[in-house]
Amino acid sequence: MLKKILLGLVVVLIILVAVVMLQPDEYRVERSIEIDASAKTVYSQLADLRQWPTWSPWAKKDPDMKMEFSDVTSGVGAYAAWDSATEGKGRQTIAEVVENRRLAIDLEFIVPFEARAKTDFTIEPRGDQAAVLNWGMDGRNDGFVAKVFYLLMDFEAMIGADYETGLQAIKALSEAAPNKMDDQP
Repeated sequence: MLKKILLGLVVVLIILVAVVMLQPDEYRVERSIEIDASAKTVYSQLADLRQWPTWSPWAKKDPDMKMEFSDVTSGVGAYAAWDSATEGKGRQTIAEVVENRRLAIDLEFIVPFEARAKTDFTIEPRGDQAAVLNWGMDGRNDGFVAKVFYLLMDFEAMIGADYETGLQAIKALSEAAPNKMDDQP
């Protein structure tokens, strides 16, 4: 009887390991929103990292989050680091800029787990006073532990919900910008 129980446990363990190993090596989470403001106005919410706490869903979750910024807070190489009791610790660095069109960020998560990812914002103008903002994140599930985490946490839902909250805040700020009607993309 004990042999059958042990054999059953081994089979279950093998199945669990197989399920974990079948998790994807890479992931992408992406959300979009239409905004009634020019691409330039939308981009102005993203370009300067000091602006991010005004719309960041994670800054809203922890108003006591400690932020550190590079001397120059826009353009390639600019960075912001965060340290939060609830949102972890990490750093984001601007890696690519196409003014009024694209911003790419390298993310480094330190606490509660170490990981790297890439975030991108793309702005698609829809005439002079409208744009679609896409926010995406690409990452890797390197190793067994990362794949277990991916299996247990629904990244698409978890990150996607935060992206939707952030996009709504960017939309509100962009549409309320005092000079949005004067902007050209």
